[in-house]
Amino acid sequence: AWDPFVLETTGREVLFQYDGSAWNPIISYGSFTVYVDGTSGTDSQAGGTATGASAFATIQYAIDQIPPLYSGNVTINISADTYNEDVAILGKTPTGNYSITIQGAETTLDSITASSGVQGTGATQGSVTRNSGTWTSNQRQDKWIKGTSGNNNGIHRVIDSNTSTVATICGNWDGSISTSDTFEVYEPATIVDSILIKSGQTSVNINTIKMTGTSGMTITEPLSQSVWNYLWVDAGSTQNHSWDGKVSLQSCLSSQTRNNIQFNFEMRNSKVDRGDGSDAIRVRNKSFAKFQAGNVFDGSSSGTAIGVEASSTASFTLSSSFGYNRIRNWTTGIDADQGGNANTVSQNQYSGNTTNENANATEYSYIG
Repeated sequence: AWDPFVLETTGREVLFQYDGSAWNPIISYGSFTVYVDGTSGTDSQAGGTATGASAFATIQYAIDQIPPLYSGNVTINISADTYNEDVAILGKTPTGNYSITIQGAETTLDSITASSGVQGTGATQGSVTRNSGTWTSNQRQDKWIKGTSGNNNGIHRVIDSNTSTVATICGNWDGSISTSDTFEVYEPATIVDSILIKSGQTSVNINTIKMTGTSGMTITEPLSQSVWNYLWVDAGSTQNHSWDGKVSLQSCLSSQTRNNIQFNFEMRNSKVDRGDGSDAIRVRNKSFAKFQAGNVFDGSSSGTAIGVEASSTASFTLSSSFGYNRIRNWTTGIDADQGGNANTVSQNQYSGNTTNENANATEYSYIG
């Protein structure tokens, strides 16, 4: 006879149940961290305990090792690599105020010391002037910069533009910049085809990931409490996209049952880059999205389609919590139709768009 239950204690306390052919996680106790390494890892339940050979090999396997009930924060640290995976997250429920964090790796492009800087406020952008070395014009545009000392230690922002010595950010810094404050310019080193969040999945944080597949980031069914930070969603110019938007939020439920459904989604300090003539973000079917300041929505050189759209009585807010969002190079920067509402603020910045804002008043749509 076999024991139907076992408590796994190798770096995480998870209760497994045996179904006659495999051990399946059913509940965890306390917080735990697992690691993924696409080059050196192995997908084994005994793995995931450290980097390198002790890590899992795939992100999906790491997700699958989170039990349906988890009783503590879960972190998945993913090494720098390219993961040809369409990752699906579903059926993971916290027993309290806990979350799942998918954390990618960074590639440091520059380590700089400030000679001066501007904190910024409202529509006045923050900036950092480096004390040595130079860039070419806009060499680091749409990359990330974070403070590594001083008042902005640990604060991340997207670079809106740069001269030979000055990096200007989207939004504002949290604090003033002093001479000798240090900063790093970086980009995500963890590259994934796509991430799909499904069927009421809540409490997911995704940080420092670049997505390049045709599905990008998709959310279906009701969702709440998800936050994406320092994210790069990149269509590229050669891929064929048949779906409706690189970042898509839409309820798939019938009109009779979705009346009180609301997505609660936040994106901040992230970049959505479309070069293939498709819309970047569509918020649909009574969904709600909040774009905290500091994001870049860039149509690249295509200059076509829509940057951010609200339709079918959906709504989104472009927040001014620490500055503004940059919306550039679209046929229409922000569009509202079919009863959609876009709640924006004056310090959101537009450039290179044919039309910055368009609301179809005959369909009771609104931008304001």
